[in-house]
Amino acid sequence: MDKKCKICWGLLLLFLLLNIIFIGIWVSRTTVQNEPLNTEVVKKAPVERRYGQYLIKKLNMDSAQAKVYFRLKKKHAEQMRATTKQIDSLRVLLGKQVFSEEQDSVRVAELIEEITTKKMEFEWDNINHLKEIKSMLTDEQREQFDEIHKNMMMKMRRHDFGPPFRGRFNKNRKTD
Repeated sequence: MDKKCKICWGLLLLFLLLNIIFIGIWVSRTTVQNEPLNTEVVKKAPVERRYGQYLIKKLNMDSAQAKVYFRLKKKHAEQMRATTKQIDSLRVLLGKQVFSEEQDSVRVAELIEEITTKKMEFEWDNINHLKEIKSMLTDEQREQFDEIHKNMMMKMRRHDFGPPFRGRFNKNRKTD
């Protein structure tokens, strides 16, 4: 065998060996094992679940409170989905009306009023949900809950959603 052929076979064997190693690593990382949840998996969990777990831990809820919290949260999520779906449907109708050849300004006004009413329902549902959660908490937990949500509202007001979003929403906005 000439020298070029030996180098080619050597490289081919090296790549084959590296492929086997990488496939082995990939298979071992993707198989489901009975190990504790690592932080990468927790970080990839839906925000709602992480927030619920955070709130239960931060407020030191007992198991009965946690069950009530998750029941209330599930009921609230279903209400929010239904209201959001209704608002989206009304927006589609509004868009069709606005971009139609013969626009009916009365119908446009009616649709805007319906959307506004649904948005008010949405906000009232949020407020009532918070009241329901607070009603099951102790006085100490209620104070912590209020503080958590005050901070969250301030961040939302300032559009301070953290590093991934910083700069997108608040480039020209002054913070308090």
